[in-house]
Amino acid sequence: MKVAAGRNKRNSPASSGEPVRKVLAAVKFAFNNFGPGIVFYVANHFWGLKIAVLGTLVFVVVEVAEKLWHRKPISLFFKFCAVVALLFGGIDFYLQKSVFFKYEATLTNLFTAVFFGSTLWGEKSMIHEFAEPRMAGSGHEITPGHVAYFRVLTGVWTAYFVLKATVYAVIASRYSLERGLLIRAIVGNVSMYALMGVSIFLSKPIYLFLKDRGLLSTGVGNPAQPAPKEKAKDKAHPPAA
Repeated sequence: MKVAAGRNKRNSPASSGEPVRKVLAAVKFAFNNFGPGIVFYVANHFWGLKIAVLGTLVFVVVEVAEKLWHRKPISLFFKFCAVVALLFGGIDFYLQKSVFFKYEATLTNLFTAVFFGSTLWGEKSMIHEFAEPRMAGSGHEITPGHVAYFRVLTGVWTAYFVLKATVYAVIASRYSLERGLLIRAIVGNVSMYALMGVSIFLSKPIYLFLKDRGLLSTGVGNPAQPAPKEKAKDKAHPPAA
């Protein structure tokens, strides 16, 4: 009877629909934060730069209007993506084949590094902004240990964008535009997805490793050691970065 009940529970509509809900939640999260960038990249790939800029502009206007109408918050990174996509996309359109066009990816990454780095001195770091809705939705409390880890991870991403900008500048100075675009596509995509994979799938062991060695400043008692109760919470609810 217990075995049958377990099977029925696994095969119930609620459990079978869980993967779909997770996928939809991931898509919603992506568009709420990276929407302008996604629209620009896809449109530029299939229809060219002009359609990409116009399509991104329409998407941003519609998305902002919808959020204002329903009084929903607009994420900080959505605003950043909108500015970057429209600003640099528009400049690319008018200055194609120019020196600026060759170094545009370098400037974009530096711009992103400055943006990420600036949040390190704010109330919430950029990774904190990403993780907070997900952790709140799953009923997990954000502790001072999590906040410290989010700042560390934001610092890592800031350094990544600076390094990436440097590599792109070297590529732009040594190779033709066509060959440089190919090298950038390989280097940029591989490194980006690799760091995203580490940030998402290895976040729990890295977080616990840093916390157990007192490397996360929490501001509670000893800067490197969270209070006992907080430590228990941290282990129970690792960050969902």
